[in-house]
Amino acid sequence: MRNSSSWFRNTDQGVTLTVIRRTGRDQFAGGWEELHFDGMDEAECEAAYGDYCQQGQERSVRQAERRARWGPLGTGRMT
Repeated sequence: MRNSSSWFRNTDQGVTLTVIRRTGRDQFAGGWEELHFDGMDEAECEAAYGDYCQQGQERSVRQAERRARWGPLGTGRMT
């Protein structure tokens, strides 16, 4: 099964975007997680999902920059 998404109409006339994605790095590790993004329309849900993805990207870049300082070309200690 690959990542999938579905739209649901709520009882309050809002919309929920549900994204199901794999949490592990390969097909044998990890499981699946279900993410829900609520909004009044599809565009608001898409914007919330985009913000979530952007935060993950920024976190990944910060971690890579931090790890780069420990490598053979780095100082060997945290700065």
